[in-house]
Amino acid sequence: MAVVIVLADIGEWVPAYIGLGLVFLVATTGAAGLGVWVMRGDARNRAAAQRRRAAASRETTADQERRPDEQQGSLTEEKAP
Repeated sequence: MAVVIVLADIGEWVPAYIGLGLVFLVATTGAAGLGVWVMRGDARNRAAAQRRRAAASRETTADQERRPDEQQGSLTEEKAP
């Protein structure tokens, strides 16, 4: 039993064109995927930074509410040596 391989005589331009098209398709898909990955990471970093700022703001506000006299007094009163 013999295996017969039939190659169409289409020249070298068609396979090269198809191959190059596939290479550009893969490259474009990879670049788009990388862009999405970077933007997603940037969004996560921005959200985390915003949460940290909000937590620090709440902490500062809570600290000021606990000790308003100490903070105001330290700005207006001078302590004797």
